[in-house]
Formats: sequence, structure tokens, C-alpha cells
Amino acid sequence: MRSTEHRHKFLVLKTNMLQFNLLQVKYVRFYQHAVQQSVKLETSEHSLVNIGKAGRSRHMGIRPTVRGSVMNPVDHPHGGGEGRTPIGRKSPMTPWGKKAMGVKTRRTKKSSTKLIVRRRNEK
Repeated sequence: MRSTEHRHKFLVLKTNMLQFNLLQVKYVRFYQHAVQQSVKLETSEHSLVNIGKAGRSRHMGIRPTVRGSVMNPVDHPHGGGEGRTPIGRKSPMTPWGKKAMGVKTRRTKKSSTKLIVRRRNEK
């Protein structure tokens, strides 16, 4: 059995109460601190976990996310300037100077383009 397959489902997290759907029959509420050690989260519920502090995420191997606008101009196209300056370009850029946010940047004459059946972000 996979670790994500359980007979109970986590539904709601309100203040310090957790609501579960047990065996698809009834809904039960528990105090969060009483259930914390005994319940495994489903994969879809991992995003609901509050990490709490920067140190805990660092222990998990996650490095800080630094905005491009606070970097130097040698590090990011949005960097530099005096104070909090706008992007200063036609469109937002990636750290490598490619256009970001909804613009196709793949070369159309690339030989492997014909092997792609469907793009990753198309439904």
C-alpha cells in the first residue's frame, strides 16, 4: 500500500481543530496537538503544512527565494537602480535574460520541435 492511501481524509484546518472524514462515513473533529503525531498527510495536503520559520525550511534543504529586483544588475536583469525601481523593460525577464510570464521563448527552427506532441503547460 502506498503511503498516500489512507482510509481517512483531512478536510478543514480551523484554528486548533482538524476535521477528518473517517472511513467515508462520518466527520470527526480533533484537537490539532492530539493528532499531530499520529496522522500522515496525503501528498495533496503537503502544501497546507505551515513550516513556521526560515530555519525549519533550511533544515529541509530549501534555500531562500530572493527577488530579482533586490539583486545587483550583474545578477539579474531586474536588479540595480536607486531605491525601489520598476523593472525598466518591456516585459519581466528571467535571471538569464529570457522573457518571462506567458511568452514562448523556444526557437521554432529547432530540430527536436517536431518531436513534441504537446507543450507542458497546454491543456
